[in-house]
Amino acid sequence: MLAPKLTTTDNPWNPYTNYEEWLQFDLLHGYNCNAYLARMAHCSDELTDEQNAEEINRAIDKIVSFEPETYMKLREDYPFPLPPSKEVKAG
Repeated sequence: MLAPKLTTTDNPWNPYTNYEEWLQFDLLHGYNCNAYLARMAHCSDELTDEQNAEEINRAIDKIVSFEPETYMKLREDYPFPLPPSKEVKAG
């Protein structure tokens, strides 16, 4: 299973299957989810891959808790388009 992604509630693109379109929408609307997540996640070469994945997951949860009307966690094993849940999966 792929790692969860941070996305916005208004982005119609699935970052697992349409990454370029998703990224273009994200950047054009001024969100820059990847950079936001990079600032919030305390990843390190000193951590294992599993620890870094846990840190990314924690950071996504924290971002979503700060701004649930804007951001949500997306998981690759859930049907797309997105249901009205805050943590969803995309497939």
